[in-house]
Amino acid sequence: MTEHEVWEDLPDSYDYPGSLVKLIPWLQARLDSIPEQYRERAEVDLECGYEDEPKGLSIGYYRPENAQERAARLEREELARLSAEERRAREHEFKMAFAAVVGALANEFRGEVRFSLEELLPRPFSSDPATMRVETSGGGRTDPLRRDVAIPGPGGSLDEFRRICEVGIRADIAALGVRPRSR
Repeated sequence: MTEHEVWEDLPDSYDYPGSLVKLIPWLQARLDSIPEQYRERAEVDLECGYEDEPKGLSIGYYRPENAQERAARLEREELARLSAEERRAREHEFKMAFAAVVGALANEFRGEVRFSLEELLPRPFSSDPATMRVETSGGGRTDPLRRDVAIPGPGGSLDEFRRICEVGIRADIAALGVRPRSR
């Protein structure tokens, strides 16, 4: 089973107790915040800066990864295996699905709601998925509602993606107070 690291980096400005008598209960409180079954393996990492002056403190432990963390890790691993061309093809497939959902809703609410699509590119040298944004406006509202939609990784279902997009954008339209035009 793969382990998951859980670390708390305490900020530089954190109020560390100045005396050893105060430090022990302070550290005990941090240890008590760790689930009991993982305390034996809890670790402390003291980062030193110039001339071994303490710079930062991290307290952490290892535990088995949960189902959500496992799914995310497996998806990242699968995405790393895909070639750049395969990634572009997959992103294009999901972008077309997204545009089709927005197009169908634009037709359903024709004249009442305006959509503006913007593609946000993935970060260079990253396996993070591309993200798209749709801005929805209408119903007398001047500030558009913005919804960012991430393209799922290799394990993502195209049908589920379409459903999530449609449900989310319909919620935005409802928030504008706009109803579909009768045909």
